[in-house]
Amino acid sequence: MGIAERIISERKRLALSQEEFAKRTGVSLSSQKRYEKGERDPDSTYLEAVKALGVDVGFLLFAVRVSDEMIRALRAEVVLGHIASALGISSEALSSLLDEAEEEERRARDGLPPTDNDPTRVYRRAFELTTEAISKHPGEIDPNLLAAILRGLDSAGSAAGALSPDKRAKVTAVLYRSFKASGKVDQAMILEVVTLAAS
Repeated sequence: MGIAERIISERKRLALSQEEFAKRTGVSLSSQKRYEKGERDPDSTYLEAVKALGVDVGFLLFAVRVSDEMIRALRAEVVLGHIASALGISSEALSSLLDEAEEEERRARDGLPPTDNDPTRVYRRAFELTTEAISKHPGEIDPNLLAAILRGLDSAGSAAGALSPDKRAKVTAVLYRSFKASGKVDQAMILEVVTLAAS
């Protein structure tokens, strides 16, 4: 399927006629027909206009749909990158940890036992990296707040237990940032975030 066919596919997915699609993108009907026949390649102005309509431009150009899962993974990696950078954890160390976490998730998906039969290995490694970084900057992390959050996660019970080590670390980081300003821990929010992360 070429770009022309994908333009048609996206237009139909949005339930728009050629005429309506052309009108909304600011091109003539004859131009729209040429795009859909492959007689004309889309330029940046056209791509911006179709994106504003809700067209998946990545799919249009490269035949790859950007899934919600891909967006969540990218967002999580960006957030983790910022947290790691703030803590002074190198991008190489973070990348290595994420690779290990992905491998463990694949093993779990495929019904294989964890590496070294240690289901907490990645979580412990994340904890070690974090505590090592925190110990270099003790004034930047409130150990009492962090301990209260970890106790709160333990209190969340089975919902928290369902989290992979990687998700548990992410949840801890998100909760820490949320509670840092007030210095107070909200158990209801912990349970809500844990439940959301576990789903």
